Amino acid sequence: MTLVQLIKSLEETVEASEHLGEKMLFIQTDMAAEIPGHEEMKYNPEDKSSLERVKKRFKEELAKGKTAYRLMKGTHVRELIREFDEKADGILVVAGLVGG
Repeated sequence: MTLVQLIKSLEETVEASEHLGEKMLFIQTDMAAEIPGHEEMKYNPEDKSSLERVKKRFKEELAKGKTAYRLMKGTHVRELIREFDEKADGILVVAGLVGG
């Protein structure tokens, strides 16, 4: 599965979870594997404890050098973000890109 295929799959999960009032944080776990894995963390923006748990994890992952993108339902726009966005339909955190 390519990163593009993974993102498309995650966008479908975001749309499916919306009716439950949940939002999603997706964390890439192993891009080097043949099938990249990810961890899903569901949270309810109205529930302060779940929101704080996800925000903490978001900061931890960015501190490791990972990159985050905002996922918005109904669009294929994935905007680079550096701060947690409670209004995003979903957030994807992936290994940081290295140029060269």
